[in-house]
Amino acid sequence: MNEILKFLKKQEKMILYLDCELPKNKLHKIKENEKYFFTNSLEEAVKYANLYLFDLVILDTNFAETEQIKVFDLIKKIKKQNSKIKIIAFSKRDDFRTVFYSYQAGIDIFIPKDNINSNYFQTVIKLLMKNYYRIIISKNRLLQKNYELMNFYAKNINTDILIQGENGTGKGIIAKAIHTLGEYRGKFVVQNCAGIPDTLFESEMFGYEPNSFTGADKKGKIGVIENADDGVLFLDEIGDLPLLQQAKLLRVIQRKMILRVGSIKEKKVNIRYVYATNKNLFNEVENEAFREDFYYRLKGAEINIPPLRNTPQDIEIMVAVFVNRFLQEQANKIEISELTLNQESLEKLQKYDFPGNMRELQKIVYQSMINMLLANSNELILKIKKLKKEANETEILPPVETFWQIIELLENGHLRYGGIVDRMKNQILQHLRTKYNDNRQHISKILKFKDKQSLANEIYRLNKNSNESE
Repeated sequence: MNEILKFLKKQEKMILYLDCELPKNKLHKIKENEKYFFTNSLEEAVKYANLYLFDLVILDTNFAETEQIKVFDLIKKIKKQNSKIKIIAFSKRDDFRTVFYSYQAGIDIFIPKDNINSNYFQTVIKLLMKNYYRIIISKNRLLQKNYELMNFYAKNINTDILIQGENGTGKGIIAKAIHTLGEYRGKFVVQNCAGIPDTLFESEMFGYEPNSFTGADKKGKIGVIENADDGVLFLDEIGDLPLLQQAKLLRVIQRKMILRVGSIKEKKVNIRYVYATNKNLFNEVENEAFREDFYYRLKGAEINIPPLRNTPQDIEIMVAVFVNRFLQEQANKIEISELTLNQESLEKLQKYDFPGNMRELQKIVYQSMINMLLANSNELILKIKKLKKEANETEILPPVETFWQIIELLENGHLRYGGIVDRMKNQILQHLRTKYNDNRQHISKILKFKDKQSLANEIYRLNKNSNESE
């Protein structure tokens, strides 16, 4: 705790910190040339919130229920005064109800105080003050350690970084955070290495000169690597890059020079490379599927993200986070004054192996929220729906009665189209086009598309995906 308080004192920001466990010798009121106020009194926190406009507010929610409601009211009041203020709930009380209502009141992020690594806390604050909100919340010390590594790599060394973890663990979140912490002049550019055709690899990655080949753009094209100059290039699924492409890419990385297709003049690039993979690259080298020299290039600064099944203590918090995200992103005109989480379903979820990790947890929460709304209930029952595949590898459609209920929610403006799985979207669009005689302007309004062209693009995308799966 001492390290956290020292860190807050050094920030050139107006900071309000309310912690019900703060001892008397750690209390501090704003003085001349000082901008921080530390208190263990809710009443004092309310008073100072009325006197000053803070940049950062950190509030403990570990109060008795009646006092906790006052904390939520304080959050709402502060956010109303200044929508740009950053508010953090930092508490040992991290049950579903507390986390959910903290987000509903207006916090930006919940940080569990129990078992906290101060470096993790500090890195989260740094990211938040830079308007980066995609932060992995965890009570797991190994995962928190990753944030310490991430901050160290971004600030102190300039070598390549390898992020390892299963699908859905948040490798892209970590990569983007490194770019944010490093304060690079250039952009954060993402390239998925899986499935780039050999014929397009050089033109996509290195770019090409005008009219350098048949079908080339008359203006030429900046390649992925050049586009990331002075920034970060995140090469996702690096383990899936074919051997020939590995050789071409490694040459550019080592020489820090690119040669556009059709050009005779090389160009120097300055790039921070961040790689991600869900594969064991050592085994890939043993199987001659990955170049040994590239492997040793990657093995240096590493971050390993544990799978969700190894951090069951995080699930209850993340359920609350995803419920709040669902209500923000997917639901329209829905006000939930009371919401409870079915504990039996939570316990089953905490024992589940989560092959899809956080991404799968989010899908489970979103689908369970839809089911709760359809049932006109205020109890969230988390239902694990393991993927069942037909012969053509497509998801089985939901029961007919559920389909019609979802149509009704969409038409009444209570559900957003974006949160529905693609397999169901195709059926929904077919139904609406038949019902409204393909009146795309009207259908666009129902589904909250920007215009008819956006709807047409969506119809084309779904038809294309459907044809490719057959």
